[in-house]
Amino acid sequence: MLMMLVVLPLTMGLACDTGTPAATTPVATATQPPGGTQVAGSATVAPTATSTVQAPSTQPVSCEEAPIATSTATPTPTPTCPLCVSNQYAQMLYDAVISQKNNLPPGFSIALLFALAAVETGGNNPAYQNSVTHGGAFQLRANSGHYHHPYEDSPAGYEQNVMDAIAVINENYNYAESTKEQTLWQVDLYGQFPNNQNEATAARTVLYYNGGFGWWDKNNPDSYVNKPPNKPYVGNVARMLAGYVPSSFGFSDPSLVTILQKVQDIVNIVVK
Repeated sequence: MLMMLVVLPLTMGLACDTGTPAATTPVATATQPPGGTQVAGSATVAPTATSTVQAPSTQPVSCEEAPIATSTATPTPTPTCPLCVSNQYAQMLYDAVISQKNNLPPGFSIALLFALAAVETGGNNPAYQNSVTHGGAFQLRANSGHYHHPYEDSPAGYEQNVMDAIAVINENYNYAESTKEQTLWQVDLYGQFPNNQNEATAARTVLYYNGGFGWWDKNNPDSYVNKPPNKPYVGNVARMLAGYVPSSFGFSDPSLVTILQKVQDIVNIVVK
């Protein structure tokens, strides 16, 4: 029996579609005669038919390079409280305010509380430190019912001071809310700011925090009549809220700046 070998190319792997032919290697395929006739006295075999094993066809494969991972330097974030970077007392105040922020009444923003603290302690001179008297960031009257003096220059001391100040703020706010139908010395504050009703109440709260409910009354020992140096108080809070607080603590409330200034205008007209 005669065996014939036919060499056909077989692709070795799939080549990329780059215009270069795929590498091949020869493979032997065996062919056998299909049963030819034998002639007596000879070993002649009839011509054989070749059976070929065809190599599988291949399609070009696109070879796209995998993206190269790159690392981008993360920029240093701007501090939420820029002043806190260099002032530990500002940091303690900031932490206490953020801790107690949910206890603030409607319209009385975090920014306004920082502005109030800035005026209460003279802002950054020294910044939220009263280590001689341990006065804390907010001054509170002994008869307020929320006075826990001394307030130590520590996180716990600032936390207590802010808690007490917010308690007084809420009482003043409730009074302002209950009397909002009344004009503030013939000035309809709520009518002038119809879209900022809660903010108008918050601005009146600032007035009461410093001057008391009788801020105009000579019979009130804390009134601006009896303590003229306190007369610009609300305007000073507005000034702190407009510039100092955004740059130092990262909070702002432009609408309240305008309302506070309006309240100060009323004070200036009433108290000569």
